[in-house]
Amino acid sequence: DAFRIPGGGNHWSMLVIILTAKHDGKFSYFSFDISLHFDSCNRSNAEAAKCVVAKASKVLNYSPKCCGVCSCPSPQQSNGYDCGIFALGVAEALSEKSLPASSV
Repeated sequence: DAFRIPGGGNHWSMLVIILTAKHDGKFSYFSFDISLHFDSCNRSNAEAAKCVVAKASKVLNYSPKCCGVCSCPSPQQSNGYDCGIFALGVAEALSEKSLPASSV
């Protein structure tokens, strides 16, 4: 419930939604390909991630091919307060991965 309130919640995780630009001759739009969730606290934000994906699907007027969020391996924190650092670490690691030229 804390996710529904702006500024609510007490745990950070990383959600990546991968979109692909599509063109059908007349219109350009995005295809919602997959969503990846990295959580340093044993999937404690899994429900919030699903909620964000559902809202993004509505905004994009698109139903994702997969019916949920793919939970990805992530380093696990050993305390109750380092989740923000772990989320930033995942963001940094993801930003260092190079994408194929066709996906840019």
